[in-house]
Amino acid sequence: MRECELFVQACELEDRAARKEFLDRACCGDLELRHRVIRLIESRDRLGDFMEPTHAFDAPVKSSDRSGEKIDSYVLRELIGEGGFGVVYVAEQLHPICRRVAIKLIKPGMDSRQIIARFEAERQALAMMDHPNIARVLDAGSTAVGHPYFVMELVNGMPITEYCRKQKLLLNARLQLMRSVCDAVEHAHKKGIIHRDLKPSNVMVTMHNGSPVVKVIDFGVAKAMHQRLTESTVYTAMGQLLGTPMYMSPEQAEMTSLDVDTRSDVYSLGVLLYELVTGMPPFDRKAFHMAGFEAKLQMIRETEPPRPSLRVSTAAKDQRVIEDPRVVDSGRLSASLRGDLDWIVMKALEKQRERRYQSARELASDLDNHLSDRPVVASPPSKLYRARKYLRRNAAITTIVSSFAFLLVIGAILLAIFAVNQHRLASERAAFLEDKEQQRLEAERIAQEQSLARAEADRRLAVALLEQARSERMGRKLGYRSRTNNLLREAQQLGVDEKQLRMEVLAGIGDPFGMPVKEIDCDVSQPALLPSHFASVVYPESTNQRILPPQACLSANRELLAIRTESRLEIAVHQIDKPPQVIDSHCGPVLGLSLSHSQDKLIAAGEEGFAIWQLPDLTVLHKVSTNTLVDVAAHPTMPLAAFLDNQQKLLLWSLDENRIVAKSDRMTCRRIEFTSDGEYLLLLNRRAARQGKVKAIRVCTTTEGSRRWVHNGGVTGVAVDHTTNWLATCGKDESIHIWEFPTLRQKRSLIGHFENVEEIAFSKNGKWLASADWDGNICFWDYRNGRELARTKVDGIEIYGLGISANSRFVAVGGYKGIAVFEVCTDTEHFGVRKVANHRADALMATSLVFHPTNNAVIFNSHSTFLQLDLTTGEVSRLCETLCPFSFARSDLRFLSNGKWLTGVSQNRAPIVFNWKTDEIVAESLNGKGTDAFNAHWTPDGAVAVSKPDVNTLVVHDMKRQQVLYRLPSDKFDLWASTISACGRWIISGNSKGELIVWDRIAIEKTLASFGLPAAARTSFSVTSLGATEEIK
Repeated sequence: MRECELFVQACELEDRAARKEFLDRACCGDLELRHRVIRLIESRDRLGDFMEPTHAFDAPVKSSDRSGEKIDSYVLRELIGEGGFGVVYVAEQLHPICRRVAIKLIKPGMDSRQIIARFEAERQALAMMDHPNIARVLDAGSTAVGHPYFVMELVNGMPITEYCRKQKLLLNARLQLMRSVCDAVEHAHKKGIIHRDLKPSNVMVTMHNGSPVVKVIDFGVAKAMHQRLTESTVYTAMGQLLGTPMYMSPEQAEMTSLDVDTRSDVYSLGVLLYELVTGMPPFDRKAFHMAGFEAKLQMIRETEPPRPSLRVSTAAKDQRVIEDPRVVDSGRLSASLRGDLDWIVMKALEKQRERRYQSARELASDLDNHLSDRPVVASPPSKLYRARKYLRRNAAITTIVSSFAFLLVIGAILLAIFAVNQHRLASERAAFLEDKEQQRLEAERIAQEQSLARAEADRRLAVALLEQARSERMGRKLGYRSRTNNLLREAQQLGVDEKQLRMEVLAGIGDPFGMPVKEIDCDVSQPALLPSHFASVVYPESTNQRILPPQACLSANRELLAIRTESRLEIAVHQIDKPPQVIDSHCGPVLGLSLSHSQDKLIAAGEEGFAIWQLPDLTVLHKVSTNTLVDVAAHPTMPLAAFLDNQQKLLLWSLDENRIVAKSDRMTCRRIEFTSDGEYLLLLNRRAARQGKVKAIRVCTTTEGSRRWVHNGGVTGVAVDHTTNWLATCGKDESIHIWEFPTLRQKRSLIGHFENVEEIAFSKNGKWLASADWDGNICFWDYRNGRELARTKVDGIEIYGLGISANSRFVAVGGYKGIAVFEVCTDTEHFGVRKVANHRADALMATSLVFHPTNNAVIFNSHSTFLQLDLTTGEVSRLCETLCPFSFARSDLRFLSNGKWLTGVSQNRAPIVFNWKTDEIVAESLNGKGTDAFNAHWTPDGAVAVSKPDVNTLVVHDMKRQQVLYRLPSDKFDLWASTISACGRWIISGNSKGELIVWDRIAIEKTLASFGLPAAARTSFSVTSLGATEEIK
């Protein structure tokens, strides 16, 4: 029946416009035939697509439903699909075995010879094949009315694309399923069967033992290649279209006499693979459905689909076309498809079947290659092939483009001529610009060289200024610091090395002769009066005149008088009960006379210089030739003499060093005189005397510190009473002086020792002072009232150290060959002292000692060991190895942190705080390379330390930060004693010359700050116990 054939072909066209166009062409004006075909199509649309799954609970039972009918041994149970000429039921086989199967029947009214022949052909084709991925035929037969049927295995599954989408399968899993489809199709081809309608709905996926299994179904339009499938003739008419257009090969769409072979199925497999990997068919589904019938066929034959990777990346921009959730991550999916899969898919979709895979097996093999990371057979088409295809397909466009290209060539030639001219002009301009650039670079080079030259000149100038400042300081012209500071600031602006600048600034502090001239309020002293026994000598003709003349000097005890004779070239020296002695001046006409502070030297200034004699024997010590000297003054407490010449310039002479220590420029004065305390050298003239304002030069004090000459022979010990702010010094002159601190005004002197006083210490309660001399004598003093309280002696010990317990009850002395401890009793009216412990050893050298915080033991170091003297038992035991390598290091030992830590000197020869029980260092401040700490002293809280790395230098340490703050200027004489105040502000030292030096750290750091130099972090100057907080760092 002609209408049945047209019906089948029209059913393959899903678009209504394409279907209408097909019927207009196929019916050739036969309206009756057209009407019958349309009615069949409408019936089919009401029943649904062939083989589409339906469910009894969501589809109404139609009048054609044959459920319950029995066909041979099969009972129809449920309609699960129907198509153009067949229906499929779930059936139950009753015998010889009971099982559920699928049975396919011809639809009632569709029993034409052509349909029956195709039905029998499908049955025979399925029967010929035996493959796990092809639905198997189990049985076949005819119904009671003679219509054929066949029984297949029941496939409970869904189309492969739907399964992949719902299961969200990854790419490799999809390719494995596609590999199984290729195996099934290859099996059919080997049996000589061409499917001709491979599409997702004909490739089902069912689950078997938890694994997906592919089943290829619906061989309704299959074609046999080498044999007949049925005795009936199945003829495909000329122009007849079989298959689904979207999955149809180009040769099927030709509708010509060209024979269709297995490569047509390869194309359909390529379309299915395309849809599996991208989630979309090769052609846009909407555009394809809206196209007309002929347009669809032309699209299949001529339109090249985009590569899968490109399709995914472009489809992600239009969310409406996305059918696969993987496409949302288009970048990753596109990268996975790019390369092998692009080539494999596009080779399967080649328009010319000669260029496709020649069999489903080849396609499966290339998929295996990809999955196994082996090279694939497919490769991108050559550019020549692609161009030839494009030109053939777009002849008209090619002609237009060629014409346009010709015009472009002509234009290019013209542009080339223009470009040549422009290039010439550009070359000339480039040459001009290059010349300008060379000139600019040359100018920059010259400027850079000039900048470097200026920098080098600045550096050299800065070094020269620094050297000039150093020369000014070494020259010691009075008031030089203002000049050196200006030079240093100039050098700083020029970028002098900060370290050198810091060293020079520190070197200039503490020198009183460097301070500028100061104007002070001072009453000019009246001329001294002569005692009666000398008045008649000076004024023999007058009984009332007693003023000491300018060219004369009187000793402090008023027992010696030196006066210039009438010849002016001699000096007469008068002493009580002795005849006068006349000596030559050795300096020309005498213009001034003076006596040294110790009254043992006579100094004369004259027109030819000055001379110095030793008293009382009047031995000439020095004769120095200078300009005319008009006046001389001796310092009242220091071995220093000042001279004024006729040009009003000053010269200061050290009487113990016998050298010039300072000079000055013109000072505008006629006479000089030291103040009674020796603090200033007054520059006197008549105008200043009338106004009461006198210019003065500092002799003992500076901004950063002050000096006093306190002991003949040198200062051996210093101690500070923190309860009264009094300072005690002792020296080689067997005396002890008490000073007000930090003004250094002398309060009193304590005389009672007959040997060099080596050690002194204030009691912790501030009530008494203990001192020890070289001979082992220990004296106890009421230093407030200046009286001796008690005295005792230790025989056989050269005393190097003295310590007092925290409760002021015990006093310990130690030194060479022994240590002794005394108990002090102040409970009665009389001050009592008794020995409570004594330890002797020839090898003992107790240079430093301290009482334990419990007051029941004395800790002292001897050579390389810390020892402990128990006051209860009198036994000496070893405490720990000392960290100090010097047996003669006289360090100020202190207990910190309630006795947990002890101060000392490390093996690095630096002040340290350490745990004396474990020898663990808590804090250490290195003096620097090449320096040694012979001794060190600490504030009570251990926060600040002062060490002596060599015989005449002091270094200040911040123990909290474990760093050196700065070095104080080196003294010209050996430093024999040093200490630091409790607040850490004042640093006190005494030297071998007998000077006491007090440094003010605040003033030092202000001086450094005035130059913008870092004065390492200053610690608090309040008296706070660092040990109480268990912290040093």
